[in-house]
Amino acid sequence: MLIQPLKNLAPLALLTPEIPGAIEPQAPADEWGINLAAAVGNFPDKGLKVQIPIWSSKSLGDKVELLLNNNVVDQHTISDPVELRERTTLFVAPGRLQTGNWALAYRVTRLSQQPELFAPPLKLYVKFELPGGQDTDPDFGHSGLYMAFFPPEVVQDGVDKDSAKNGVDVIVQAKPGSGTDRPYENIAVGDVITVSWGGQLVLSTPVTQAQIDAPLTNPVKVHIDEATILAAGDSGTEGLAVTFMVRDRVHNQAEDWCKETRIVVDTGNSLLDAPILEQADGNMLDLDTLGEEKLLLHVWAASAEFNQNDVIIMSLKGTTVDGDPINITVRQAIEKKPPTVVEVLLDNAGARALAKTQGVFSYVLERSGTIVNRSKGRFINIIGEAKRLAAPIALDATSGALDPDLAGTRIRIPHDPLITAENGIELKWFGTRQDLTTYDPELEWFFPSTDEANDPDGFVIVVEGKHLKTLDGGTLDLSYNLLSDDNGTIVRRGSQHAALLNVGEAQFELVKPIVLGEVDGALEPDELPGGIGKLTAPRPIATPTVSGDVVTYTWLGEVTGKKEDSITLNALSKDKDVNFALNVQFVTDHIEPNRGKKITASYRILRNVTGKYSYSNLLEFIVGEAVSLDPPTIDSVKGSPSNDEIADGSNTVETSVVLTGTASKGQKVDVLDGTVSKDQPIADPTTGIWTLTVSGLAVAAHRFTAKALYGTGQVSAERTLTVVAVVAPTITTVKGSPSNDEIPQGGNTVETSVVLTGTASKGQKVDVLDGTVSKDQPIADPTTGIWTLTVSGLAVA
Repeated sequence: MLIQPLKNLAPLALLTPEIPGAIEPQAPADEWGINLAAAVGNFPDKGLKVQIPIWSSKSLGDKVELLLNNNVVDQHTISDPVELRERTTLFVAPGRLQTGNWALAYRVTRLSQQPELFAPPLKLYVKFELPGGQDTDPDFGHSGLYMAFFPPEVVQDGVDKDSAKNGVDVIVQAKPGSGTDRPYENIAVGDVITVSWGGQLVLSTPVTQAQIDAPLTNPVKVHIDEATILAAGDSGTEGLAVTFMVRDRVHNQAEDWCKETRIVVDTGNSLLDAPILEQADGNMLDLDTLGEEKLLLHVWAASAEFNQNDVIIMSLKGTTVDGDPINITVRQAIEKKPPTVVEVLLDNAGARALAKTQGVFSYVLERSGTIVNRSKGRFINIIGEAKRLAAPIALDATSGALDPDLAGTRIRIPHDPLITAENGIELKWFGTRQDLTTYDPELEWFFPSTDEANDPDGFVIVVEGKHLKTLDGGTLDLSYNLLSDDNGTIVRRGSQHAALLNVGEAQFELVKPIVLGEVDGALEPDELPGGIGKLTAPRPIATPTVSGDVVTYTWLGEVTGKKEDSITLNALSKDKDVNFALNVQFVTDHIEPNRGKKITASYRILRNVTGKYSYSNLLEFIVGEAVSLDPPTIDSVKGSPSNDEIADGSNTVETSVVLTGTASKGQKVDVLDGTVSKDQPIADPTTGIWTLTVSGLAVAAHRFTAKALYGTGQVSAERTLTVVAVVAPTITTVKGSPSNDEIPQGGNTVETSVVLTGTASKGQKVDVLDGTVSKDQPIADPTTGIWTLTVSGLAVA
């Protein structure tokens, strides 16, 4: 049974950090294994992910630092209340780690307190070299892996009932002509060989130093015993596939399996011929060619072994590249009298799960509930890409962006036959804030009901708004893990990632510069003390500067153009505000000439460690007295082509609207639907009125604002509307008044007043006619779409 572990919100001491993808120490070793995927593959731009558990009395202003061999490699200061009950995610940047032994720790400095160190540090063994080295063969089979067999004659003569009793040895050895006796490149102590004998996996004992130093006298071999041979079953004349894979002690895996060898097996336990796979090309099934098509298998039911109404139980068996067993079965009755060809359809999900491995197709014959015979196996190599769980869908996203002020974000999990009521969903909410820090909360697992799991439209998970608001100006990477319980072990199957979503209006990493004398979007140079100005690049809190970083400011005047200057930080100036003096000559040359015009100031930091730039947001201001700038407004929203005014908060069936408002004369505004810009109209230079037609509106709620692209960027009040689906109006009931009795269609009544009820598009007006005479125009309820009208004074007719 799946039960989510509880968060420890008040630990007595600092807890052990979590490293996704790390391999737990295997006694007697005490080192955590870090492979290439964990160190750089999973997060190529960020590196090794380390999750710091909640510490006691976690508070705003606390600082946590990640230490590698006692050197700080990442840090974060807690600045948002949403972080207080969540883990903190830090990274060891790519390039910091190399193959070898490392020590990983962290320390927490609570506000106004001494640092607390997690101790002892975790011991890490990092290994980047893949077993077998680079695979230079683009086809199936690793170019650097090779195997032999004992007894060697099984390759030519096959395996029969008698030889199966002694088993077969698969010997991993150097490829002829390689110039070395070592079995493969990058062989290392602790490597494990996994041999696939027709889909049955057999593991070697870990490789020893003796097998590396003297492989001829201490060969690396895997024994395939009789039980394994019988379990795999007999093959046809094409033989079953034998191959192997290598995985090292930290779970780096060779880039491909060894090129297969086909061995014919006939122990006499399978009498019926193997099924034939329609979509296979010889012994190869290409998933990319298969697409969504079901697997079609043919059984030639021609011998006396088959009877009408017998049931063929077809199976596909194999093991995924991750070691998970696959066993898919389907039943098909023989509906005609033999001889006949029986077609069996099999869902392709099993084949997709076995991508880049082998699958065995076979069947048993059932008669009156009893298995009476079985077939040989058809051993098929499956190539192409596995189909992963579809990415989650952010229902509230518009044009790739989410409104950070949403009370809750609706995430749809698409339907997949693998999802059942016995599974859990672990939603992965990986956010990057505008300052490039990471927000990676541990959300509550979601357990779908049977109805939700079976719903062809999938089901919806709602995430609290606080988890989105903290990402304002940043991005959100969405995916999920499908959780299952394997005898007490939680197994995670990852989905595809959704396209990266923007949260709110995109922002740069660093805050705006501070310019001495700038107030409310204006700077008066005559008021500068001593005629000298100053530009300050504030100290980055989330990603502090270090010695060797280069800070450069950019000063762009509408009249004077661009001016830049730089400072290289040292041990004294690192992790502090950086001040640039703007002397009297600078004020004369680069500020005063822009009087009445705009200056844009910014700065950037060239990071010494990574060689990458961090950029600030822009500070814009006017030189001289601030010009009185009118804030933007939205005064009218009309449907198009009706030209009818749409009241604030009401509904419309039209998907095109015309917005009209005001702004400072000749200035540009950005008209937003939520967080998505629809266009940037310019206010009339005489009247200040702007107009914009917005088309292609989705059936949904819309929130329009106008943001000034001048001054301090003021934003108008919202104008909201909802586009509803067009519904043909109906009259559902007619009741006499005051009796309230239903009057049937075509019926009679003595009452001269009736109450009509019907439906229409939500919030829309209908014209109720008696013949050709309008009786009134009721408005359908904006929520239910129901309208009601009392018509009185009806004539006797």
